[in-house]
Amino acid sequence: MKMTKLGSLVITVSLLMLLNGVSGQEVTKKQGAVEGTWAWKHKGDTKTTDCELAIVKKDGKLHCRFKAGKKTYQSDSGSVKDGTFSVMFPVKGEDKQYAFQGKVSNNKMTGTYQVPSSGAKDVKWSAKKTVSLEEVAGQWQLYFETPDGQSVEPVLSIEVEDGKPKVDFSSDGPELDISEIKFGQGVLTVKADIDFQGQAILIEYELEFKKKDVDGVIYFELKATGDQGEIEVEGERIK
Repeated sequence: MKMTKLGSLVITVSLLMLLNGVSGQEVTKKQGAVEGTWAWKHKGDTKTTDCELAIVKKDGKLHCRFKAGKKTYQSDSGSVKDGTFSVMFPVKGEDKQYAFQGKVSNNKMTGTYQVPSSGAKDVKWSAKKTVSLEEVAGQWQLYFETPDGQSVEPVLSIEVEDGKPKVDFSSDGPELDISEIKFGQGVLTVKADIDFQGQAILIEYELEFKKKDVDGVIYFELKATGDQGEIEVEGERIK
């Protein structure tokens, strides 16, 4: 079948438009890849600090929040140029700042950053994409089976109060006397005591969250005998 010059031109133009569209999508995806929450550990001279960098696009700007241990810094000067993300966090009351640069690949951001205490020295970092406490706040339907074969489906409610997690388990099972709650790098740990059929049991939830799913383990120990075990848990966001 012969192809006219006009037909050839139309196809050529269509292909160019298609390629340009794909290219634009790739660029958009690449730029958007930095959005989310990134976690890593900073190894200092005397201690190791849990760090978290949250990046959100709003009103055409990349708003960033950096947590280092108990300290938090804010900046809306995040940018992506030639595939490299950069942002600076000024330290209040001081002529110092944290300065980050990094590239995203396979859900990891690697690069360098400057810590005020180390002057202009570059520190290498490799952060893993995770979820922040604010992102997991809400209600989660959990599913697990006890060692004696009973199916249990508690609803886990998570709130944020003063930057810390507050949790509540609603179920028909025994009431939990919660003694400790921790959240870091997408993992929630809850330690509690329960009284089940006259037995005192120490339990510990260790749950790893994604945007819509959660899975993990419940560790338990019978206080009277010291017997231990673990139960696999899975779940999903419901609110």
